[in-house]
Formats: sequence, C-alpha cells, structure tokens
Amino acid sequence: MTQQQPPAERQALMNALHETSWQYIAPVYWGGDELDAHSVVNNGTCFFLRIGQKLFGVTAHHVIAQYLSWTLSKNTQPHRLAWM
Repeated sequence: MTQQQPPAERQALMNALHETSWQYIAPVYWGGDELDAHSVVNNGTCFFLRIGQKLFGVTAHHVIAQYLSWTLSKNTQPHRLAWM
C-alpha cells in the first residue's frame, strides 16, 4: 500500500485486513475460578503458529507481564489460563 493509491483503494485494503485478522486471533484470559466469569481479572489476545508438529501461542509482552504479576501477587497460579 502506498500513498499514491486512491483513498478508496487504501480504505478497502484496510477493511479487508481488519476483517481477516479476526480469523487468526483468540482471546486469552485468567482468573480465580474457572466456573465464575466475574473472577476473570485480566485478558488479552493471542495468535497461534504451527511449527512442525508443535503449536505455539503468541501474545504481547505486556499480557505475559500482567499474568506473571498477578500470579506472583497471589502467590498462586490461576485456575485457568485459557483461550477460546
């Protein structure tokens, strides 16, 4: 995409990228009680990469930092670190 492209063309590409990206991300969340949605204390998003036979979840550093900070402050692991 370049600045020389007509604005409508640039907007169409941005719309397509926005719509397509939702097919590749998943929410990730954690909390104290896996059966109580009110116990979710934080969340973020991730995407998955398959490398050979292994599947890796990839998220932002600040999401992992928040997760680690929460687990260290509670001196426990949450009942669920999950994605849908």
